Amino acid sequence: MEAPRTAGKQRRGRPFARGVSGNAAGRPKGSRNYATAVLAALTATDATAIQKAVIEKAKTGDMVAARIILDRISPVPRGRAISFALPKANDAAGVMSAHAAMIDAVAKGRITVDEGMAISQLLSAQLKTIEATETEKRLRALEEQLSSLPRTQERPRSW
Repeated sequence: MEAPRTAGKQRRGRPFARGVSGNAAGRPKGSRNYATAVLAALTATDATAIQKAVIEKAKTGDMVAARIILDRISPVPRGRAISFALPKANDAAGVMSAHAAMIDAVAKGRITVDEGMAISQLLSAQLKTIEATETEKRLRALEEQLSSLPRTQERPRSW
């Protein structure tokens, strides 16, 4: 049953059928975004002149120009390599020990809270993998037990 529509209101979500936008002509194939077209029109000499102008502005104390240059020269680091001892996380107990070691490293200031959160996410993914592997092993063992039962013996019913 179709929901009643209020007069004058347009349907929310997808008002048009797939492939039909309401504009029969649509955007021409191969047409470029305005910014892309402007960038393509910029010649190498124009780009060099703009770079020189930004550098000159930065030299005269324009902080916006200085920020543009510094962001290109030395961008803000996104992450860093960290090194500290973590116990092996081959089972659930190992993952718990690794979490405890990570929390201790955060508490002592050896790693940042953000780095600790990233490690925690990795350990959580490791725990899920361990759980899935253990579940698969147990399921296979149960299937083998069921297949080894004699045919005359009644098998347990599935839920």
